Amino acid sequence: MNLSQGIKHQIVQHLNELKTAFEKYFPKCGKEDHWIMFPFSEIYFKSAVLSAREKEKLIELKTDSSLQAAFLEKKSLITFWANVKYEYPELSYKAFNVLLPFTSSVLVERAFSSYTFIKNKCRNRLSVSSDLRVYLSSVEPDFKKLSASKQSQGSR
Repeated sequence: MNLSQGIKHQIVQHLNELKTAFEKYFPKCGKEDHWIMFPFSEIYFKSAVLSAREKEKLIELKTDSSLQAAFLEKKSLITFWANVKYEYPELSYKAFNVLLPFTSSVLVERAFSSYTFIKNKCRNRLSVSSDLRVYLSSVEPDFKKLSASKQSQGSR
């Protein structure tokens, strides 16, 4: 397929703009954050940008052989940092900020999509706050328990 130079230029320009936008939303992890991926490595400890207390906690974490075994056993960094969040809350908080940068925007997008769906489905309703609360809830309703607590309406 032969494309004209103008179309090729537009495609290249569009791809470069996509790359720029992607780098804006997903910046490269700097050397100061490598301690998150390699918490037991001495090399990345030196380049970590942490407070004195956080460095002390990282040293404490590095010397814990059971955590090192758990780190080697686990497949996911998020799982490891979630498991140590009560022992090392400052470190896990920083790790989560790097590993999960877009959790709040995902929730906002989900809420907006849900709001749009409800408003389109139920156009005549002015307030959707209670419907939206139920729609976004992670709690699954127990329909059997709910229906058991209600008395059925008998016909005459």
